[in-house]
Amino acid sequence: MLNMTDSNQKSRDLIQESMKQMRERQAKRYEKIEKMRRKREEMKTSRMSDIRFRPFQKKDQQRLIEWIESPAFLVQWGGPQFSYPLTEEQLDEYRESGEKANADRLIYSVLDAETDAVIGHISLGAIEKENGSARIGKVLVGDNAGRGRGIGTKMLREMLRIAFDELKLHRVGLGVYDFNTPAIACYEKAGFSRDGRLRDVRKVDGSYWSLIVMSILEHEWENFRGASRMTSPKENGGQPELARRVPRYGNKTSSNRERIEELKKKDEKNREELKELRKQREYHRDSFALIRHRYEEDKQLMRNLKKDCEE
Repeated sequence: MLNMTDSNQKSRDLIQESMKQMRERQAKRYEKIEKMRRKREEMKTSRMSDIRFRPFQKKDQQRLIEWIESPAFLVQWGGPQFSYPLTEEQLDEYRESGEKANADRLIYSVLDAETDAVIGHISLGAIEKENGSARIGKVLVGDNAGRGRGIGTKMLREMLRIAFDELKLHRVGLGVYDFNTPAIACYEKAGFSRDGRLRDVRKVDGSYWSLIVMSILEHEWENFRGASRMTSPKENGGQPELARRVPRYGNKTSSNRERIEELKKKDEKNREELKELRKQREYHRDSFALIRHRYEEDKQLMRNLKKDCEE
């Protein structure tokens, strides 16, 4: 009788341990599903659905002038190309330089997709067909309502989409003064890497400013392109015509092929892990059924013994 009680206790312990392990595995699966859900939500909020680009127009110039509040800020935004105070004449020359048939730059106003209000400005200049390179500049989120919403990062990613996916460029660079840490963080978030630092390149109000040089290459952009799905503007007289004039630089790059192979290997590994998990599930299911069967047998035996004792 004592041995049978011990056997029943062991069976119950085994069942409880098996159920505990199953609950732990289930909790891990739920945690993984929750992480995937949060990641999808983050990807949704990072898409380009809330801004759009429109070629810079004369009607946008006064708004841009209002955003430039000081000589120092003008240097940060436009470099040596402009002089303070910024005027319509200066912006006329700047805008017309992007409207020429052989223009090497794209100049955009950034609009809120819902209200069509102009909230920023950006340009892609120094487009070199031979080298497949260009330089982002004149980046400005001018509307205070647009700050803190990630608009700057979205502007950069949309410009990179145009540069790499439409113009088929290989490298996009930019320069930012080293004290502008929010802008540097924004560029790094968009995928840019630091190439170096040019010391004391400009003298402003008696102080020397140093410039951080940053860039992103075509294969690096592949890691970020999923976040950008906004259609580029197709307006009459707009600069997207340049996208058709710039030659394409081939189809798949070697880096793309390597990325595809890497994803295939990961997929195969995930398949193997899934098979292993299924085997483990079947094993635990069979073990649980066996333990349950033994428990029922022991239980029935206990009833029979109890019945015999009563008789």
